[in-house]
Amino acid sequence: MNFNTIPPVPFATGNNEIAEEPRLGSGTAAVSDNTGQLRFYAQLDTVWDKNGNVMPNGNGLIGNLPVYAFSGGPATPPQDPSYFNGASLVVPYPGAPDKYIVFSKTGLIANPTVFVGGIFNGNGNDSAAGRLYYSVVDMSLRGGLGDVVPGQKGIQIDSLLADRLVAVTGPSCNIWVLSMKIDGSAIHAFEITPEGINTLPVVSPCDTAIATGMSFGMMFSQTAGGCMTVSPDGTRLAVSLSGLVRDFTTQLSYGGGFQLYDFNAATGVATNQINVLVGPGVPNESALFGYSVINLCFSPDATKMYVPHGWFFSAGIWQFDISSGLVPTIIASKVELDPNGYLGHNAAMRLGSDNKVYITGTTWGGLLGSDVLHRIENPNVTGPSALLALGAVSLAPGTESLYGLGNIVVRSPPSDTTFTGHTLTLCAGGSSLGLSVPQDPAYTYLWDDGSTGNTRTVTTGGNFRVVYGPRCPKLVDSFKVEEVDVRFDFGSDTVICGRMYPFDLKGTEVPGATYLWQDGSTGHSFNVSGGGVYSLTVTKRDCSASDEIRIDNFDVFQHLGPDIMFCAGTPFNVRLEGRVPDGARVLWSTGVTTPAIDVSQPGTYGIKVTQDVCEGMDSITIRNTELCDCIAFMPNAFSPNGDGLNDIFAPLLETGCSLNEYSFDIFNRWGQRVYSTANPGKGWDGRFNGQPVDPGTYWFTISFEKGTHRQVFTRKGDLVLIK
Repeated sequence: MNFNTIPPVPFATGNNEIAEEPRLGSGTAAVSDNTGQLRFYAQLDTVWDKNGNVMPNGNGLIGNLPVYAFSGGPATPPQDPSYFNGASLVVPYPGAPDKYIVFSKTGLIANPTVFVGGIFNGNGNDSAAGRLYYSVVDMSLRGGLGDVVPGQKGIQIDSLLADRLVAVTGPSCNIWVLSMKIDGSAIHAFEITPEGINTLPVVSPCDTAIATGMSFGMMFSQTAGGCMTVSPDGTRLAVSLSGLVRDFTTQLSYGGGFQLYDFNAATGVATNQINVLVGPGVPNESALFGYSVINLCFSPDATKMYVPHGWFFSAGIWQFDISSGLVPTIIASKVELDPNGYLGHNAAMRLGSDNKVYITGTTWGGLLGSDVLHRIENPNVTGPSALLALGAVSLAPGTESLYGLGNIVVRSPPSDTTFTGHTLTLCAGGSSLGLSVPQDPAYTYLWDDGSTGNTRTVTTGGNFRVVYGPRCPKLVDSFKVEEVDVRFDFGSDTVICGRMYPFDLKGTEVPGATYLWQDGSTGHSFNVSGGGVYSLTVTKRDCSASDEIRIDNFDVFQHLGPDIMFCAGTPFNVRLEGRVPDGARVLWSTGVTTPAIDVSQPGTYGIKVTQDVCEGMDSITIRNTELCDCIAFMPNAFSPNGDGLNDIFAPLLETGCSLNEYSFDIFNRWGQRVYSTANPGKGWDGRFNGQPVDPGTYWFTISFEKGTHRQVFTRKGDLVLIK
């Protein structure tokens, strides 16, 4: 399957292992390079190169391989129906990119005498059964075609193991290979490091209540065909219970289910065993054949377990929600995704790199193979919405799927330095930031400032680096710390006197920051048009700064109006009022402190109003000396003889009378204008064009406004010029 395309495309390799069936039907492992090109593949006691040829030293990985035929006679071809995912497992050799370790395990049955009348009567003492071997493959040999390294072939490290193998990558340049004892009493974990294999396993004891109460039917026992699988994050294990389980205390039998364990990849220890017994407890074991389980598969997020079950009848595929960790809740969550029983317990499953679950194309309750793969499209989703798509992928011509999809080859732990980058934020203004990497007593640490702990505190922005980890691999974490300054200061509370003109109140302008004002607005600035309390919070990432300012506006401007004039001798009473806001203080020049005063005497009056630091003043003058009107009289004769008496003809006016819009003209008896003026201060001196006129009668017209009330005075008449 080529997963470099969407959707993935099946293709044929040209290899033909028909002669080896059915051992290649399950428990096979294939290795590809980083581009997806096949490097080699293995099954039980044989290793093939990428061209489909057995490596020169690649056969006979297990000496005197025990096999068994159903007929009780010689196996032709050799076959052992208990070779499921326990047959072969390939893991990369840590720190050696061209080396791999092939694990091979013999099946449950090594001695035909223990299989009597279709029932396996083994008591766990068949030491040839469940043996675990390893061999080292070096792909640098034979010009890149690879071969098994002489002297590192077929080395036994354990026995009496169930037909289950799985590998988990550890955190310290190591890999764990796990299997389970035949009686289900313990999980053995072998650690592989760049120094090689530790043949002394980490042993995690298991609850034996299930295993010791088993009825060991050939195809229905916990130790027959089954699988152990690991969650994608390497923290949980699942073990299938492929047979019937009897509780000898209650004498009730349960259909095959599965076990769950927590796994610590740092220590290799499995803990918190959970036994999920799916079938109901009944006395009749045969009624539970439909609950037979061989294969399991986690969802990508490890919250779901997918379980093909049953054969002959009650076949299908279950989904369980395992997130609660509580057995009753897990069992209650069971959903059947294949209600027509198209699949069955023989269906193998594997999580693809596209995070979809692929299932071998079994038909007729899981007993027959098919040229398709089925697929669960949304495996993280609960219930039928997970969507089981039957026949989703058509295999290459001549290809059939049934028991297995190959064991997963874990990725090689990094042997070179691993670099990890972090981008962090430090808030300016005296704050500090803690930098940290995982703490482990086995690790060493060296920061760029020479400190040697797993934590460091910085108070400024910049780039910081730490090299840490075990001997292999070394880890480098770099921290890019960006110092973000969102601080600002509105200053002290402010008092504005008089009329307040709108202005913009602003916080510091920080690219990428958000702004929140007291009224919920989010602009960088806020238009202030009156007094009040104004607040702003500026935020960028994890940094935030706030400030507020109180602005008081006191308008105590005073204007008593223009000066006032009253006609001479006229009594008056004037009310003078100041603008006195609430809370302000007032003082008149008369000593009065009320907002208004009544004035009846001429004079100058002043007011001062104060509020906080604001002060407003004004004054007004009231006069009672002006002539509102005045007496005007026009004479009818004058004598311009130069004796100083009646030498000028002009209106006679009351002293102090003011004139406006003055117009004065004189005409002779022929209608000729001999004098004209608009100047109230002048009159006619009896001359015309600079020469004295003859005595006689003349005519005049005069018009003007007089007094402060500007009364209009108009006269026409004759006058006599006397010599």
